[in-house]
Order: sequence, then structure tokens, then C-alpha cells
Amino acid sequence: MAEVFGDLLRIGAVQYGQFEIRGKMGIFAPLSINLRLVPSYTVVMAALAAEIAPLVKVAGTTHLLTMPAVTPLGVLASQLAERMLVYPLDGKIEGAYDFNEPTVLLTDVLTDGAAELAMIKEARREGLDVEALVAVIDFGKPITGLTIARRAWMGIEDVLTASQSAGKLTATMRAMVDRWLAQENQ
Repeated sequence: MAEVFGDLLRIGAVQYGQFEIRGKMGIFAPLSINLRLVPSYTVVMAALAAEIAPLVKVAGTTHLLTMPAVTPLGVLASQLAERMLVYPLDGKIEGAYDFNEPTVLLTDVLTDGAAELAMIKEARREGLDVEALVAVIDFGKPITGLTIARRAWMGIEDVLTASQSAGKLTATMRAMVDRWLAQENQ
């Protein structure tokens, strides 16, 4: 895990500084996690998929549904986990599936869970039975209405600790991130 996370730091998928929050003009965060960069680094994506695959291989499930941002990673993880891939495209869920297919949902960064809950609702309307949610990185916030199993490759505390160990997060910046996270969790 440490080596792959180091790669995420190296490619700039995890950064510290001052970043405008997408969709919230003028509001900034001291942390940026952008896993959309990962597919540009195929070796990093393959290594991350190898670590994600055991998490999405939930007993009794047959399908892996991805959130849009992690579809490329989901392709590799589904192959390694021997799960059929289904994915969102143009407002529909694409791929081969029948009604009541036991499914795992893969997301990149789990924060408030709003997008994931909406995807679970849509998947259930389409006939997929989403039984677990797997996040690459989980902020650990309680998510009202989430009644399925929840797993993560790394929690936000793991991210911060690993970043400090790698020399990419100073104690001062860590304190700033911790304050920001405390505000976000209120």
C-alpha cells in the first residue's frame, strides 16, 4: 500500500496547499485528491487495481459497478477480481447484467456519499442489487441512508499519516487539514 500511495503522491493525485472546491466558487480546501489522473499513469493504475481487487471481491457478488471517475480503474479491478463490469454512461448503466445481480459499487473518494447513494438508487432501479460500497479513499463521514457494507483501500487518516511519512505533509499543514476536516464533519 505504501508504495502505491507514494506513486499517487508522485503523480500529483494527492496534494496539499490551497485548492478551490469543485462546484463551490470561492471556497477552498487544503487538500486535493484527484484520482482522475491515475489512468494517465498505467503502471500506477495497474498497481492500484491490484490492491483494490481484493476489496471488490465481496463473497456472493458477481458484478462491479463503477462511479464515472473510476471506470478505468474498475476495468482492471474487475478483471483481477473476476467480476463482470457495469458502468454509467450517458445517464444509463451499461454492461451485461440481469435483474437482482449482486453488485459492488466502486468509488474514488467517499465524502458525504450523496453521489454514491444516487448511484445505488439508480442501480437498484435498473435491477442491480448493490450489496457493498468500496472507496479508494474514504473520509469516514457517517452517511445517513447507507445500509450496505462499506470498505476502503485507505481512510483519510491513513492518507495524512502516509503523506507525513513520505515528507509531503508538514506538521503545520497537517494541523490545517485536521481543522478543515473537523469543520467539514460538523
